Amino acid sequence: MTRHVTRSTLSIAVAGLALALAACGSSTTVSTTGTASASSSTTTSSSASSPATSSSSTAATPTVQGAVQQMNAGFSKAKSAHVVAQQVDGSDTIKIELAGTIDGKNQRGTISNSSKTDGGTVQFVVINGKEYINGDAAYYKASGNSKGPQYAGKWVIVPATAAGNFSDLTLKSLFDEMESDFSDAKTTKMKLTNITEDGVPAWQIADSQTTGVIAADGSGHLLRAEHTEGAKTEKYVFDQWNAVAPVSAPVGAIQG
Repeated sequence: MTRHVTRSTLSIAVAGLALALAACGSSTTVSTTGTASASSSTTTSSSASSPATSSSSTAATPTVQGAVQQMNAGFSKAKSAHVVAQQVDGSDTIKIELAGTIDGKNQRGTISNSSKTDGGTVQFVVINGKEYINGDAAYYKASGNSKGPQYAGKWVIVPATAAGNFSDLTLKSLFDEMESDFSDAKTTKMKLTNITEDGVPAWQIADSQTTGVIAADGSGHLLRAEHTEGAKTEKYVFDQWNAVAPVSAPVGAIQG
């Protein structure tokens, strides 16, 4: 979503995969969902504006800071979710899809990098710290792993000595980074607008570079976030709050 998120979560996550990649790996294709479009804007207020009451189907319209507080509270109460993240920087695109528990103890995901030097796609599963990966040939080529031809296209159990990169990439770590970009100092410059997001009421908080869309149903669930700076754009779409099914270990995984 923001430059801080990109450096700490997207770019670093992909770079860190080389460590696990050197120990094992395999393949998959990233599943993306389109970023929802905001429409039907009705009310706009600054972060300092007073709360107002909207229709009976939505919660009372908060200030920007109030919406952020609801977002933070909603995330702290959530048990699971699904997110699709994308960073476009020039000709390079990084995509991450992640679904599972907020703490990452039970999750599945896909990371795809279009870079000519660090490119490739890897699917992963984490169950209580045990990691399984399935990367394609490009993924292993980027790692320089001599066992790439043997592992590519297969589920591989990451050795305990190499595990950790996929366990550290969690919904919580992602959200913690985004939360820092909605600090009081930054939200004072944002505006809040009542919108309809995919047919449901939502609050959009935004400035010239960053946008966050929060469900206006009292849940505080973050629906979408986007940040643009120069040639770099990051987009995040969240859904399936508290509705992600538990992940099972891949059948037939080989020891890496």
